[in-house]
Order: sequence, then C-alpha cells, then structure tokens
Amino acid sequence: MRELLGKDLGPGGRYTISSLVARGGFGAVYRAWDASLQRDVALKVLIPALAYEPAFVERFRREALAVAKLRHRHILEVYDFGEETDGTLYLVMPLIVLLIFWALHRVQHPRHAAGPPDMVTDTAPGTPQE
Repeated sequence: MRELLGKDLGPGGRYTISSLVARGGFGAVYRAWDASLQRDVALKVLIPALAYEPAFVERFRREALAVAKLRHRHILEVYDFGEETDGTLYLVMPLIVLLIFWALHRVQHPRHAAGPPDMVTDTAPGTPQE
C-alpha cells in the first residue's frame, strides 16, 4: 500500500494521516487529524489494487452506507466517506484509543493475542472476542 503517513485526504485536505493503526487484507486503518472538527479520527482506506475492482469498490461503498445508518452504542459511527481523485476510497470513524492498543498488541504478540486485553473489554463492552 502506498505510503499515506503525513498525507492529506478529503475535501480541502481535511484529514491528515499521522500513523498506521492496523493493516488487513482489504485495506488499512490510520490515525488522522480532522482539521475541520479539531479531533483525532480513524481513517479506513481500501488498498489501491482493490480500488480498480468494481466488486470491492461497491462492497466498500455498501459498508459505508450500511454502517452510517446504524445507531448503537456498540457500533462505531461513520463520520464521512469519500474518494480521492486517484481512486483512494476511505471511511472516517471515531478513533478508539484502547482498540488501537489491542491492534498493536496483536501485531507485537500474535501468539498471545486471541482477543483484546481485559482492559479493552472492560472499557469497551461489545468488543468482539475470539
């Protein structure tokens, strides 16, 4: 995936990417600064190779629309959704710091990371457990 750290995404460069939180098969989640609302956010970006696959692009759009309609205390809200001129697709969601800790823990200790640390599940009920 192309390097996005320090890059701006969104209308007028609204979101400045500051760090990688997690990477998966379909994309990556970054920590970003929302200059408009003056807050940290999570930015989920579809990997470029999939941005040229119509089925994956449609799936990403459907995910954005579906999640944006949901309201529940255990579901992260979608703040924004967009596409850059180069085809980069992204979702903007709340940044949950303890879940970032869990993601980093899983990367650093894969054999001991079957689920989130106890403090994550105690603080964030509804966090999926494996």
